[in-house]
Amino acid sequence: MQRTGSIVLVEDDANDAVFVRQALEAAQITNPLVQFTSAEHARREIAAFAPVVLFLLDVHLSGNESGIDLLRWLREQPAPLGETPAIMLTGSDHPEHSAESTRLGVTAFLRKPVTEVTFIDAVRGLGFQIVTSLVSGRMMVRIERR
Repeated sequence: MQRTGSIVLVEDDANDAVFVRQALEAAQITNPLVQFTSAEHARREIAAFAPVVLFLLDVHLSGNESGIDLLRWLREQPAPLGETPAIMLTGSDHPEHSAESTRLGVTAFLRKPVTEVTFIDAVRGLGFQIVTSLVSGRMMVRIERR
């Protein structure tokens, strides 16, 4: 049986991490959500959570590396990791952050504060295969790479 792919969130702000978790729950997306607070930690531990179906990366992170640095490293990795969709989340309005993220193949660049609807639309707009199941009378949704 294939393991359900993880969604990896790299976010050092606890409030933003809670928002992401609640938005995914509201959309009934049940993929395991794994959170790291730094790019360095994510880079060291990411293999343990494979397969990864989506990265959610904050631009500004604690530590020496940014979310853009992590995205750059991810894109240097062989498939499937290097081809995994990524959404950048940022409070930054610096055009160079958006431009560099786009150059690195980010799927969406969302400026905080992000609404739940905007966030879920970005996730669902990635072209994932949506797998639904009925669990204890409740519809559950997970996303899978095509």
